[in-house]
Amino acid sequence: MPASGSEGVQPKLDSFQQQAWQGEVLPPVNDFESVIFARHPELGRIRKRLLGLGAKYAAMTGSGSAIFGVFNNAETILQARQALSGEHSFAVSFLSRTRYQSLWRRSLKPHLKGAEWPPLSLYAR
Repeated sequence: MPASGSEGVQPKLDSFQQQAWQGEVLPPVNDFESVIFARHPELGRIRKRLLGLGAKYAAMTGSGSAIFGVFNNAETILQARQALSGEHSFAVSFLSRTRYQSLWRRSLKPHLKGAEWPPLSLYAR
C-alpha cells in the first residue's frame, strides 16, 4: 500500500510508459527553477539571456550547478559565445555512447587493464 499522500510507483510508471510508447515528447522540467530563480534572480536572467541569444531550450541543471542552453547550429553557438565572452561559459556537444566510450578508452589507455566496459583500472585491487 502506498504511503499516505503518495500515489505510488505503478501509476507513475504507467504514465511514463504511455508517454514513451506514444512518442510524445515533452520538454524537460526542473522543479527547482522557480524556487531558485525567485531567490537568485540573476540565474533566471542568465536563462532568459541564453534564450535571447538563440538557444532553443535553456534551463538549470539538477539542483543548480549550471544554466545551459541548447542551440541548433554552430553559427548560433559562436554568436552566443561571443556575446558571453566575459562570462564562465563553455561550448559542448552531445556524444553518442560509442563515441564517449572510444574517447574514454583512448584517454585512459595507459591506465586500463583489458577492453571491457566499464573500464578497469590497473591500480584498482
